Amino acid sequence: MLLCGSFLTSMVSCTTAKEKWMVRNMKMKGKLNTRLKKLCVFIVALLVAVAGVSAGAYIYWSRTIQYNFKVIGISADLLVPTFDGYDQKLEASNLTDGKVALVILTENFHNIWLNVSYTSNATGLNITITHQYYKVYWLPSGSVGIGWYKRFEPLNNTVYNDTPNQPFIVDKTKMTYVPLQKGYPDDPAPKNYGYCLIVTFTFDTEYITTPGNYGANLKFDMGFS
Repeated sequence: MLLCGSFLTSMVSCTTAKEKWMVRNMKMKGKLNTRLKKLCVFIVALLVAVAGVSAGAYIYWSRTIQYNFKVIGISADLLVPTFDGYDQKLEASNLTDGKVALVILTENFHNIWLNVSYTSNATGLNITITHQYYKVYWLPSGSVGIGWYKRFEPLNNTVYNDTPNQPFIVDKTKMTYVPLQKGYPDDPAPKNYGYCLIVTFTFDTEYITTPGNYGANLKFDMGFS
């Protein structure tokens, strides 16, 4: 009889412990669900607030302006290879002492190539082509205000030999046209420098066996790579 009572007491104790565990577990789940509900409510409130800001951002003033532009590509010219020819932009129609000045006026490319070629009705004509970069500028005289000297001289001593009808990359910064200006009285140094490419042609007529009047067409092509 005593043993049976102890067994019943144990069963009651087990049942009570299980119920406590279940109650505790339900409370924990309840707290978790409450937290999730609060998080969901916060997210929904945040979305509503953002949507409200977007919907309530009114435009009170607006204006549009237009800008038109043109892409040139490459614009260049052949000038008389002298100081005045450069300064006054005198276009060359023929060679001067076998030379012509090539300048870039505007360009829109990184690398620019030049191709010089020729055709002639003289059988046996051979033309040698070279180029050299030049600088052009006003040089003040020894005393400020007395006068200025015109300077048209090689940028350096390097002369390049060109193969006809064979493109080569040029240094566009050394042949870009710049309007020349003199320095100020308190600063007599040259205001700026202009640059050009002098192309020189040497005509070898030794192998032309028939006397007569002939001509040669000198062609300058520029492109980008």
